[in-house]
Amino acid sequence: MKKSGFTLIEMIIVIGLTTIILGILYSIFYTGNKVFSDADVRFALQMEARNIQEELTTIGMQGTGVTDIKIDGDYEDEDGRYVNKKYTDLASTSIGEIKLESYGKDSEYSKDVSGHENVSNLQPYNIIFDNGSLRVEWTDSSNHSKTLSTHVKSFTVVPAAPGDRFANTSSIEFNIVLSSQKVFSRVPDYPIKVKVTFRNKDN
Repeated sequence: MKKSGFTLIEMIIVIGLTTIILGILYSIFYTGNKVFSDADVRFALQMEARNIQEELTTIGMQGTGVTDIKIDGDYEDEDGRYVNKKYTDLASTSIGEIKLESYGKDSEYSKDVSGHENVSNLQPYNIIFDNGSLRVEWTDSSNHSKTLSTHVKSFTVVPAAPGDRFANTSSIEFNIVLSSQKVFSRVPDYPIKVKVTFRNKDN
């Protein structure tokens, strides 16, 4: 009487075919998830980049200039405040905070006897880079804070010309790199360059 069951060769063939099928299915699953994940990360970075550009440009369009900068946790060293030094003379350019003044809704305009226009109650803005996060803080009748991105890989600010001082420059340029990775995703870093011209700079 013939015994029923699988031979060793048949078992090996079944295991081999199962392994191949599972490999194909995993490849399809991985590729599909990678495509969707890449698209999701890329879209999120693009939206954050646009938000950063709009926010910084808006502040700059009403801006009067830079009032202070913080480098490596301090606003000054033994030689004086960083904002008053030439950019080329700064020992470090790791700016973690830059303070600007801008025309705001509470700003008041007046002219002196010589016809020179004066503005009071300017709106201060603090642009802060800290541990991969970029945010804007300001105060009017209350304190406000707005996070622009939590995916900032690098953040640098330079004046209009290398020999300029931040206190005197008529424009600054932000160079920001956004980076975000998810499972299955390998999206390249997203660089942003935003030039801010202080239209209300008192020359």
